[in-house]
Amino acid sequence: MKRILVMIVLMIAAPALALSQTNDKKADATKNKNSSVEQELMQLEKDSAAAAVKGDTTFLDRHTAANYIGTDPGGGVEDRATMLANAKDGNPKFETLDLDDMSVRMAGKDTAVVTGRATIKGKLKSGMDISGQYRFTDVWVKQEGRWQLMAWQATKVAQQ
Repeated sequence: MKRILVMIVLMIAAPALALSQTNDKKADATKNKNSSVEQELMQLEKDSAAAAVKGDTTFLDRHTAANYIGTDPGGGVEDRATMLANAKDGNPKFETLDLDDMSVRMAGKDTAVVTGRATIKGKLKSGMDISGQYRFTDVWVKQEGRWQLMAWQATKVAQQ
């Protein structure tokens, strides 16, 4: 009788244990894939910052979505054409644009939100100094086989 009871318990428990291991493997695979995507997006952020410093509109054009919208720290809103025209015109002109404290949150497989801090040294064409630290939020979407920036917002960090 004990032997039959042990067999019944094993028959019930074995599939649950096997399923648990399969789910763990799937979770690990998803985590590794997300980690790879997170690294790719953080690199794209750094590459975008470097492109902004150099005035590399080719890079910005390739990695900015057609329906891009940006909100600057002063509350101004820009579309893709305006952003690219400003970059081509050197407005703003960055001496340095360093990113850190970045975090990536996936919203499905083709959408991600990246937040971080930008430390900037630069000026607007008007001569206004825009140097300082900013917190930013970027929304990236995977379109046409590549990640493209769809939305951007930045807020200047108050001096303490």
